[in-house]
Amino acid sequence: MWGGAFRAPPTRRVFHRFRIRAARRAVSDDIRKVYAMFSPGPMQLIIVLLIALLLFGNRLPSVMRSLGKSVVEFKKGVNDVDSQVKGALKDADDKAKNSDSSEE
Repeated sequence: MWGGAFRAPPTRRVFHRFRIRAARRAVSDDIRKVYAMFSPGPMQLIIVLLIALLLFGNRLPSVMRSLGKSVVEFKKGVNDVDSQVKGALKDADDKAKNSDSSEE
């Protein structure tokens, strides 16, 4: 019944652990259901896109163009910062190697 003839039956503590795990699972399932309830479905997304198309209509190409330019500028800034950090690290490594070789 519990896995063998000489094995003792599970204690209350074991059953308590299983009850706690089941309760946690139930709570996490409830939370997932709440998030799923408030997430938009495909029909709601289509309606939102149609409303956006009606609002921006003739201005939509210019809005997308400016959005694209801002994304490009952001990427340039990120790459610039990344190259500066890499350059500073390389300079620090070079200085450390030069100081180690001068000490010998």
